[in-house]
Amino acid sequence: MKTIHINELKTILKNSDDSKKELSKYVDVIYTENGFDYIPKKNVTIIANDGTELTQDSENLAVKDRRGFVVNPTQHFSLIRSDQAFINFSLGSLFNPIADMIIDYERERRIDKFFNKKRTGNYDKIVISVGDSWYQHPLNKDIIDMLDEKHENLAIYCIARAGQELREIIAKKEYVSPLKTEKATVFLLSAGGNDILADTSAFVYDYDSNKTAREHLNKEFYNKLEQLEFWYKEVFSGVQLYSKTVEKIIVNSYAYPIPIQTGDGRFGHWIGKNLSKKRKIKDHDLQKAIIAEMINDMYATLLKVSKLPEYGGKIILMDFREKLKKVSNWFDEIHPNKANNTIFADMIFNEMSS
Repeated sequence: MKTIHINELKTILKNSDDSKKELSKYVDVIYTENGFDYIPKKNVTIIANDGTELTQDSENLAVKDRRGFVVNPTQHFSLIRSDQAFINFSLGSLFNPIADMIIDYERERRIDKFFNKKRTGNYDKIVISVGDSWYQHPLNKDIIDMLDEKHENLAIYCIARAGQELREIIAKKEYVSPLKTEKATVFLLSAGGNDILADTSAFVYDYDSNKTAREHLNKEFYNKLEQLEFWYKEVFSGVQLYSKTVEKIIVNSYAYPIPIQTGDGRFGHWIGKNLSKKRKIKDHDLQKAIIAEMINDMYATLLKVSKLPEYGGKIILMDFREKLKKVSNWFDEIHPNKANNTIFADMIFNEMSS
C-alpha cells in the first residue's frame, strides 16, 4: 500500500508533462449519481491536510478521520477508465478533498498560464471567463480549452469551476478582482445550468397524463427563474461597475439536452434518471419536451436581461439551443463533446472578433 499526502500529489501534477497520465497512477475515475468523482486506486492511501485517510474499498470511497473512525455513508459507484479522466467533476462532494484539490489545480494552471502569457506580451486580447463545466469540464475538452488551443492571441483569465451554480458565482464574486486589475475587452459567462439541471426533478410535478410538458413545471421552477434573472443582472452590473475596458459581454444559452436512455453510451443522471425515478416521468419524448421548456425559459430570461438599456448593448447572447440534436453530439447527458465545443468556441471567437 502506497501512502501519499494530497499536497505531494498536487506537486506531482504540477511538475508532470502529462498530468492526466500521472494522475491515473494514483486515482480511479468513478461515476456517481451526481456526476464524476475520484477515489484512490486500490493500492493507494491519500492523506488530506486534516489527517483524513482516503482509500478505495470495493470500488467505494472509504474515508477515515484522523482518529481512524469511518465518516462517510455508503456510496455506490461504477468505475470508468482512468485514461478518460483529467480533472474531477463533482457536484457537492462532501467527503472527498481529492476532488477539490484536482479541480483547484486545473483552475490554478489556467490562471498561471494567463499571467505567464501576460508577462511575455504574446497576446492581443484579454478575456475573462466565468462559469460552470461548459467552460471547465473535468473529463472532456471544454469551450475554453478549445478557445485557448486554437487562438494563441487570446489571454484568458478563466475562473470557471465544474459544478458551480450561478448563486455560488454571485456569492464568491471571484470575477471582481480580474475586472479591476486586467484590461479585459471581453467577458464570457456560462452559468445557470447547474442551478436547475443538477436535479431537474426538483422543478417538476409528478407525472400526470393530462398535463403538457409546460404544465409539469412547478412553482419552484418559476421562482428559480426569477432568482436567475436577478443574479444575471448582478453579474452584468458588476462588469459595468468594475471595468471600463470590457466592450462585449458574451453569454451562451444551453443546448437542448437529450435525456439518457439505456444503451445510448453516455453517462449522467441529471435528467432522465431523476425524472423517471423521482417524478415517474418515464416517457423519453416527454422528458425531452420538459427540459426543452426549461431551456427556452432560461434563454428568454437571458434575452430579456440582455436587452436592458443599462447595459448599453454590450451583452451578446449566443443561442446554442438547437445545435446538438444527436446523441453523438454529446459527451454525457448535459455536456457537449470536444468536436462541438470546438464549434461553440469558434462561434464565440467570431463574435468577440467582429
